[in-house]
Amino acid sequence: MYNIESLRREEFPASANLTYLNHAGISPLPQRTKREVQSAIERLSEDPNAFFGKYALPAFATLQESLANFINADSPSEIVYSTTTSAALNGVAQAIDWRPGDNILFCDQEFPSNAYPWMSLSRDGVESRRVPSENGGLTLRQVEAHADDRTRASPSARSSFSLATERIWSQLGVSAVNGTSSSSSTLFRPSDTWHLTFRR
Repeated sequence: MYNIESLRREEFPASANLTYLNHAGISPLPQRTKREVQSAIERLSEDPNAFFGKYALPAFATLQESLANFINADSPSEIVYSTTTSAALNGVAQAIDWRPGDNILFCDQEFPSNAYPWMSLSRDGVESRRVPSENGGLTLRQVEAHADDRTRASPSARSSFSLATERIWSQLGVSAVNGTSSSSSTLFRPSDTWHLTFRR
């Protein structure tokens, strides 16, 4: 068990002078991350070939294995790196075999990087349905009211763009799996940050 006050003081010394309320995309780096970045820059400036061969590539492989274990993937080869979450979501959106008339549901308060990749599919005849939020997020009742037999995906972040409201993941996940039997797959556990449920 760790001491939260000690952790805050050691990893985020700026917290002694301010309270930071922004999100993780733009936030102070923990001191341990700062040290690793500085170390990587030093190694890159001295011998970039040695850095990638002895440090970076093995670190990528270790991270791939850790992530595979964390999300229960069948193999580390299922883990693919992406430069940003936005780029990854675009890749997923473009990789699905959409059919004209398919639709996607997401909250009208969804973070833009989890809305635009799906909205761009309108050129392929895929409808984006922005579900009205309740208390800043999706509810099972709202999802069920807007879904039909052509709903293929319901991507959603755990917290909404405007409010730090945690959504009802267990209910949404159970409903999606029960509603489509074996034709549904839920990617990522409800405890993770992003949740995508697809119908084939």
